[in-house]
Amino acid sequence: MPCVFLPLVARLPRSIARRLLPTTSLAALALLGLTGGVTAAPPAGLAGSGVATIPADAAFLSSSLRIREQYDRLLGSNAFAAIRELPGVSRAYAAWDEQQEIPGSPVSMFLTFLELPENEQAAELLSDMVASDTFVYGTASCVKVVRLVRELQRAQQAASFLDGAAEGGILDIQEFEMIEQEDAEAGVFPDGFMPVNRQVELDFEVMPTAGMDQAAAILKALAENPDLIVVPDVVWGFKTSKPDIAKFQIRRLEVLTKMLVETNPALAGSLARRTITGGEIVTFTLDGDLLPWDDIASNLEEQYAAEADLEKPLQQVIDRVRDLNLVVTIGLVGDWVILSLGDSADHLEDLVLPGGTGKAAIDTPAFAPLLAHADKTLTGISYMSQQFVEALAASPKDLDPLLANVEAAAEAQDLPPQAAADARAWLKRAQTAYGEWLPRPGDWMSFSFLGENGYEGYTWNWSQNQPFDGKNRLDLLDHAGGTPLAVFVGRLKSNPGLANTLGQLARDAWALVTTYGRERMDDEDRPGFDRFADEFVPLLGQLMETLEGKLGRSLADGQFGMVLDAQATTRKPQEKLPSAAEPLPLLEPAILLPLADRKLFIEGLNDLFALGDEFVARIRKLEPDAVPADYRIPEPEKLKLEQGTVWSFALTGTGLDEQIQPAIVVGDDVVAFTLVPGQAPRLLAAKPVETAANLADFAQPLIGVAAIDVARFVDAIEPWVVYLTRYGSVQQREGDVDPSLELAAGTETPEVAEALDHVKVVLEVARCLRAAAATTAFEKDAIVTHWRNEIQDLPAK
Repeated sequence: MPCVFLPLVARLPRSIARRLLPTTSLAALALLGLTGGVTAAPPAGLAGSGVATIPADAAFLSSSLRIREQYDRLLGSNAFAAIRELPGVSRAYAAWDEQQEIPGSPVSMFLTFLELPENEQAAELLSDMVASDTFVYGTASCVKVVRLVRELQRAQQAASFLDGAAEGGILDIQEFEMIEQEDAEAGVFPDGFMPVNRQVELDFEVMPTAGMDQAAAILKALAENPDLIVVPDVVWGFKTSKPDIAKFQIRRLEVLTKMLVETNPALAGSLARRTITGGEIVTFTLDGDLLPWDDIASNLEEQYAAEADLEKPLQQVIDRVRDLNLVVTIGLVGDWVILSLGDSADHLEDLVLPGGTGKAAIDTPAFAPLLAHADKTLTGISYMSQQFVEALAASPKDLDPLLANVEAAAEAQDLPPQAAADARAWLKRAQTAYGEWLPRPGDWMSFSFLGENGYEGYTWNWSQNQPFDGKNRLDLLDHAGGTPLAVFVGRLKSNPGLANTLGQLARDAWALVTTYGRERMDDEDRPGFDRFADEFVPLLGQLMETLEGKLGRSLADGQFGMVLDAQATTRKPQEKLPSAAEPLPLLEPAILLPLADRKLFIEGLNDLFALGDEFVARIRKLEPDAVPADYRIPEPEKLKLEQGTVWSFALTGTGLDEQIQPAIVVGDDVVAFTLVPGQAPRLLAAKPVETAANLADFAQPLIGVAAIDVARFVDAIEPWVVYLTRYGSVQQREGDVDPSLELAAGTETPEVAEALDHVKVVLEVARCLRAAAATTAFEKDAIVTHWRNEIQDLPAK
């Protein structure tokens, strides 16, 4: 929420403000970080909550709790008060007050509308509905819809694949090169290069029909999956403490809708009242047969007149959709205001109300971890069933479009039948390897709650066949520099079999290109392809041997890490930029890998450097003018440190601060790749991570760790915000910026100075979110992520 808008809402009468914004409070609260110092009373339990009302067979659900409580904390915080006191916000206050006093102004009319008794009552109900507990869930029909979407995506991909492979659907590169050469010889483009906006007539006979082909493929896929064409049942629930007001407002809405329905005879009988277990609902039914399907069918048949095989699937789809109804439902069921979309209202009979016998979502095994934290001040709960996760997840079937069209693609490219057979066999092996690597979907559940100084939460994932290893401590954390701005470390399982399979698939793919692609080349292109194969394919083989045989073997295990720090500073980041009055922190990103054999790793590095030189030499051999005769890959500068060695590569000619140089840092048990070599001593020294260490246990066996010091990160970016703002101010005022200039406070215009005052307050508020950390570990048959953040309000003035 914009910081200027929030104080305006606070300016409204308290009753109106709380009606307008409770649904936005959670996002604003997370942004501003304002929950520290207040501990809510523990809840009595989850009885009667959304997750105790939603039926057990829900495909997915999401519940938000205590929104009003969080919203009130936001408005009562010192951080919010600091934003409210900004000069720009004060002017917005004055403008708002002025608009309220002007008769006929939009603001005045809106407030007058809210003050009408029936509207004031409706606003009061809406505020109450979102104050304590809301939910949304979908039934198993949502799984069908997701599966249908995936099938349509595959059909579209298959059609796109055929469009690309069809004759005439590929750019004629030879013709492009010929036109370019002719233009160069004619002196039109002396350098021999064609401008980007140069239009060339190429052969695109297939492309204009590509969209139609994809639409036809989607239509056929719909006809092949009629059982997946459904209206999904989705239900929203809002807990209310004002049932009488809810009944009145629902009745009011029913009367207004009835007046509209009566003006259209086709909708006669579409509005109805119905009693279900625990309450009464109003339904509005839009019959699928009301749409002009005959006209739609006629238009589609005319569009696809050339596609005789589409007539039957088109009719099948239309017949299926005719049978569908869209039913909108609203009502009061128990102490819940219910809104539903679906093909009927029957699924509402499954809602679990106090005293009922149905099984609720909370009664299923996936919610057992939540019950262990039922005494917490819960703020959010989410869940996806195994069937829903499976419908969303990647699948070996994702390669089916390629398999289904191998023969057609080969025929379009005039390839022999054996080429299609070999390509199909390769794709089947790739599909098998892909399926073996993919996780097997399981249930997924998460929840969050207010802690003593911030938010905290857990995520449980029961998917199996995961590629992670969580048996040991992540000792790579000891080389993150101690107090980085942010750090992430994880560990994957070692899987030599998968690596070998991928390598073999790559070699087999090249064999297919060599065997069948070479045959289709003309006499002019074939020698160039052969030279490339002779010169560079062996180099690629040597590269893979170096990566696998030396660099891969030299690494200790599957750990990997990323670090972000900002301890180096500069006043002139680039020679053509002006200097900064205050030091600018240089962001220092780094990648970490564990090292088992230092000698073998260095041998691998030397091999890579040699391969690089050989690669340049062979390019020069094939195209003498492609690389200057005196060019060589720059030799790195070597620096010996007490705990390791640094190889850095100067960025000659860039004008960047000399502190910025890509570097490889090699210690006894760690390898790091960084852009600031000065970071090396911190990465080589073994030191436990202190960043957000009070929020998580980094010493336990883990799959992964993530931690960020938000306050220090804001400290690092604030000087850059000031610098860039001043730069923009000078550029706008003078047209350009003198590199010899120092961008100090004196370069600011009054408007820019005020804007920077606003920015500094906003950044100070952002620092209220002090730090955050998350750890992921195996727990029995699930992967569990536990996260926490620390939030501190600003001191009171």
